[in-house]
Amino acid sequence: CNNKHTTVMLYCAALLRVVLSICAQVCVCLNVYNFDATVSHIEANEAAIAEKEKMLMDLAPIQTPAGVSATLVHQQPASAASELEQHGYLRVKRVLSPSVSLLLLALVREQLARSIASVNAGTIEETELFGAGGPRKRFDLKLDLPHQVHATLKEAVETLHSLLQTLLGPEPELTELSAVVALPGATRQIVHADVLTKGTSISAFCALQDVDDKMGPTVFLPGAFRQLMDFERYDERQLGDRVLPKANSRLLRTHTRYLGVMEQGDITLYDQNILHAGTANNSSRSRALFVFSFARKQGVRKNHGASSLKKALRHRYTLSDFVHRPPHCVCRPPRCPQNFSVDVLHDKYKYEKLD
Repeated sequence: CNNKHTTVMLYCAALLRVVLSICAQVCVCLNVYNFDATVSHIEANEAAIAEKEKMLMDLAPIQTPAGVSATLVHQQPASAASELEQHGYLRVKRVLSPSVSLLLLALVREQLARSIASVNAGTIEETELFGAGGPRKRFDLKLDLPHQVHATLKEAVETLHSLLQTLLGPEPELTELSAVVALPGATRQIVHADVLTKGTSISAFCALQDVDDKMGPTVFLPGAFRQLMDFERYDERQLGDRVLPKANSRLLRTHTRYLGVMEQGDITLYDQNILHAGTANNSSRSRALFVFSFARKQGVRKNHGASSLKKALRHRYTLSDFVHRPPHCVCRPPRCPQNFSVDVLHDKYKYEKLD
């Protein structure tokens, strides 16, 4: 009798464990569902705001600046600095050589695939490898400083260092180092500025391949800085309100736009306080930009650029490190992956191939 009683108790305990396990799984699924639903709701509202902004901006004049030569910027940095200071924007032609651009592009493709796989496997936090999230199919991939990255940054700085020193002082600090990749189907961003204060930091978008008007080039509002727009209703709690403030609507439908199309090796410099937005990538090709930013020493906050700079590189490098110092590590040139298919965490991004 005691044996039968013990057997029944063991079966009941096992059944209870199974029930509790199922309940736990249901709770996890519900939490994940709620999280995904929240993210989708935010993304949907951001997309709606971006679409309203696009409709207004399509009413305004648009220009595609021809840009200035790298030689002219190198020889006359004061004139280039004046242009950038006034408009918050400057396109510099053919700064990077094709070989340097292609080598870095191959590295970015390989690192992006590897980083996505690591995040999916749960071996590393997404924030360790990627910057702040944005619309679907957009990646802000944080970079280390292997040979290819250092060589590209050094080649750019050789041309731009006098210009950057004119605007930011003798020893501006490296605050961002990443690759921004927009896959086919990447949606449009909301108009925004990267920092709160004008004239404290300059960012560079370096084209690793030609960027045409279908590949999601960045659109800039020259001379329009952050204080001209009302961002009070753009925070996460207010994204459900899709009615744009009147000041924003008026600015967007009247202010001339610059479309950031580029040829391989071109660099677009911009004051990080200027208003801009990445447009939708409606092509069949991915768009990859090498991105670096420098900021005034006295203007660097403790976490300035933290979302697009690896922890190991923060507050470590200044402009002169890339003019005079050799690279601290040398890596083999990467193999460019041919075909691969990956699903990213929470199924946020999917793609078949980077071309």
